[in-house]
Formats: sequence, structure tokens, C-alpha cells
Amino acid sequence: MEFIEGFAWPVPRALAGAVSACRFEQGDTVYSESGAYGVWPGGREGLGFAVQVLDPPKSARALAPGSEGSRFEANWNSAVELELTEFGRDRVERWVTTQGRLFCCLWRGDEAQLEARGEAPEPPLPQRELHRRLEEALPAALARLRTGRGQGARGPASLYLAAVDDANEAARSKAKAVQAVLEAQFSLKTERFSPALAGLAGAEAFHPALWVQALLVPGEAPGAIEERLRGLLYGGASESGRFALARHGLLSECPAR
Repeated sequence: MEFIEGFAWPVPRALAGAVSACRFEQGDTVYSESGAYGVWPGGREGLGFAVQVLDPPKSARALAPGSEGSRFEANWNSAVELELTEFGRDRVERWVTTQGRLFCCLWRGDEAQLEARGEAPEPPLPQRELHRRLEEALPAALARLRTGRGQGARGPASLYLAAVDDANEAARSKAKAVQAVLEAQFSLKTERFSPALAGLAGAEAFHPALWVQALLVPGEAPGAIEERLRGLLYGGASESGRFALARHGLLSECPAR
């Protein structure tokens, strides 16, 4: 079973729609340990907690392109009813809380986040904010990719960065396609960073499923990289009718050192 990156509790990829929309629905169940998703009774060994959502009811939960951010924020403070099972004490409790507090429980690994007391948590920063701040990640990405004995490590190079949402299958597929199309023509050094490893200030405020894709192409100018990506990424939808790579990621020329 695959899990979405960044959460303290192992959240199955099958719940990617719930994570993207911040809308967990009736029947959604998350365990505090990955082994619980296996065959029981063995899966119960060492299990701390489980959350099963009772309400809201099931819906299509599908999002139109571009609507993820607004839907997420709208759902953040909406109500959710759930059962919290504490296996060590053989105790089951029913909670009425918010989708955002449930999200934080899974994110931080702290069931106390479910308590509807005190100030409501702020929604995490979205993918568009990470995209906006990609330039801040350039020094850390370049330093990491230019270590070791890789080809062209000390010569001129081009570096492409993109913000990727691990809970969004379209974003994951796009990141894989970008790497594949560059690997087909160029020698490539690749890395992926959490916002914290990328050196972004306030990284703990970003959505836990976000990461930075970093692709270093030694010995190539940015123009060659952009031309290679044009055929993959250009949809002809811009008002000007021209391809804008900046909508997808950040391409930077790295001088020889």
C-alpha cells in the first residue's frame, strides 16, 4: 500500500481526494501505524489509534481543475463527526470537530488536535505559494545537486525546480513526465526536497504533502531545456498564445564554479 508523504499518520493514497479537498467522508478510516492496513489480527499489534469518519456522507468529492485551493479552504472549518479508537485502552469515543482539526491530527500525529477548544488552526500554505517561492529553494537545491562526483558537477548547468503536491495525481504525473522527457535527451541529476530541506523560512506552515522537484542538467543552457519541455507542457491556453514555462516551474542558469 502506498501512502501520501508528509503526514505523521500513514494516510493511504486512496484518500488523496480527501486530502486535496480537506473533506473526509463517511467510511474513511486512518490508522496511526501502517501495519494496521494489513491482515488482522496481526495488523492490530502495536496499534495506537484509528479514526473512522461517520459524517459527512459520501459524495463525488471530485474537483474541477483549478478548484482545489478554494475547496480546501472552504472545507477547512466545516464539521466532521468521527469515532476515535484508542486500542491500548480499548476505548472508543465519538467526536464532533472540524475537517481542519482532523487534518491536523493526521498531519501532526496528535489526537489532541481533534479537540474543538482554543483558536482554530490555520490552513496550511498551498502548492501555489510554494511555486511562488521556488527561487528561495535555489541555493539549497544547487548545493545538494552539485555535491559528489556527478557529471558536470563543477561546470555550467541549468536547474529546473517545480512545486509538487504528493496528494494530487495530476501533479505527480506531471513531475514524472518532466523528468522522463529531460532524461530522454540529457544527462540529469535529480533530487526532491521538503520545503524545510529546501531552506524555506516558515516551512512548517506548508501543506505536508508538498515537495520541490529539482532537476539539474549539467552542460546545458536554459534555452535547450525550455525547448524540450515546450512540447510536453504547452497547451496553447495562454491569452498571448505563447508558452510560459514560469507557470509550471522555475528554470535557472547555474554558472560554473
